[in-house]
Amino acid sequence: MIDGVVDKNEPKYFRLVYDKTLHLSRMMQDLRDLTKMESRQIKFDFQKQHIRRLINVLYERHQVSSDISTVRFRFLDYTPGEKDLVVKVDSIRIEQVYMNLIHNAVKHLKENGEIMIELDLANVKSNTITDNHQDEKLFQQPDREHVVIRVRDNGEGIPSENLPYIFERFYKGRRSTSRQQSGSGLGLAISREIIERHNGTIGVSSQEGEGSTFYFTLPLCDE
Repeated sequence: MIDGVVDKNEPKYFRLVYDKTLHLSRMMQDLRDLTKMESRQIKFDFQKQHIRRLINVLYERHQVSSDISTVRFRFLDYTPGEKDLVVKVDSIRIEQVYMNLIHNAVKHLKENGEIMIELDLANVKSNTITDNHQDEKLFQQPDREHVVIRVRDNGEGIPSENLPYIFERFYKGRRSTSRQQSGSGLGLAISREIIERHNGTIGVSSQEGEGSTFYFTLPLCDE
C-alpha cells in the first residue's frame, strides 16, 4: 500500500492487515500468559465445583459458537449419576483449557466433523511433582480418584512422530490438510501448565486418519 503496489482503498488488504495484527496480538498475549504461569506469577482462584455441572455449562455455552456452528457436538457422561463429583478448580482457567482443546479439534476436522465431550472417572497412580511454592521440594501425590474430561474427534489425526511434542510451545507439526492452521502454537502448552497447577494430568492419543482424543484429569475432593 505504501509503495503503491496494491490499491490502498481495497478492503481485502485492510482485512489481511487486521487479521495478521490480531493474530500477532493473540500470540503475544498467549506468550505472556505462558511465561507468567511457568514463573508462578499468575494466581489461581481455586473453588470447589461440581464438575458434572461445570462441564455441562461449558458444553451448552460453546457448542453454538459462531466459528464452530457447523460441527456436530455430543456430550457423554460415563460417571455414576448418584455420585457427587467435586473438584477444586479455577473455573475460568478450566474453561480456557476446554476451549483450547475444542478449537484444536475443530482445526483438524474433515467434512461431517464430530466432536464428543466425555466425562469419566479414573484412578491415577502416585507420581512425583515439583512444587514451586515449597522451595522446589518434591512431594508424592497419593493415589486418588480423578475425573477425566475427554475431547474426542473424528478428524485427520496426528502423525505418531508428532505426539511426543504436541504440548511444546510453538510446535505445530505437520500442516493440516483440511483447515488452515492459524493458531499461535501456544494453546496446548498453556493448557498443560493450567492442568499441572491443578495437580492433574493432560495427554493425547491419536491415530493418523482416524481422529484424536485429548484428555485431562482433575483430582476429586471431599464436598
